[in-house]
Amino acid sequence: MQRSTTNRPKQYAWRSQRLYKFWWASCMVGSIAFPVACCLAVFGHLEWFLVILILVLERINFKAFRKMVKQREVDLQHRLETPSFGDISLFIEMLSWNLHDYAKKQQVLERQKAIRRAIGIALLEANIDDYAELTESDRVFLNKALVRSDIDLVRAVLTAWERGGENSAIPNVARLAAGRAYAAISPSIQRQAQDCLIILQERAALEQFAGTLLRASAAETSPDILLRPAYTTPLNAESDAQLLRATTDKENVSPS
Repeated sequence: MQRSTTNRPKQYAWRSQRLYKFWWASCMVGSIAFPVACCLAVFGHLEWFLVILILVLERINFKAFRKMVKQREVDLQHRLETPSFGDISLFIEMLSWNLHDYAKKQQVLERQKAIRRAIGIALLEANIDDYAELTESDRVFLNKALVRSDIDLVRAVLTAWERGGENSAIPNVARLAAGRAYAAISPSIQRQAQDCLIILQERAALEQFAGTLLRASAAETSPDILLRPAYTTPLNAESDAQLLRATTDKENVSPS
């Protein structure tokens, strides 16, 4: 499913996670620096205008941080409602973040569950050619999700690997096919894993067979090139004149 670009909110620079952390840290430093500056000003070690300046800068910084958090939430909500295959790397990265926006543990768990649901939807609605765009870290996460994540995401990953999986997915798919992890409580997951395992093994065998095939030479042999044996022996002028010459299909072979 492609995300609509007409109603899409202004995109927050999600990849600038360092900038987000910098703003958050600066707010924390400012909240400590302001009371310290007030104490210094009371005892005459600091001018009051510097205290006011610190207060103004902290206020501006805090407002910018709140605006970033709000914009980030709006953008994330829009992405979760209309997930696309291009967001999978972002969603996977977000699951490893320490989300400062949500103070309650239950809210964090609900948000992570929504992200995993969006990953599953994006995987199911992707084209077969899209799976080749997954990065190595994305594939590692999805392979681990087969034995660690919720059942809906497990089903989505198995479906994706049936379409475009590779050898790295075989170990964890084999665990599910053997009735381990979620397959121990869900026979449907085990049957799907068994079907997926057969497809992955056949695909791996075909790739291995294709790698052993010899490539045909595209070079054409010129009739003027003398054919020599594979071994090297000293040749004189008489033996060199007796070497065979290559012939083309257009040349007629005269009967002896």
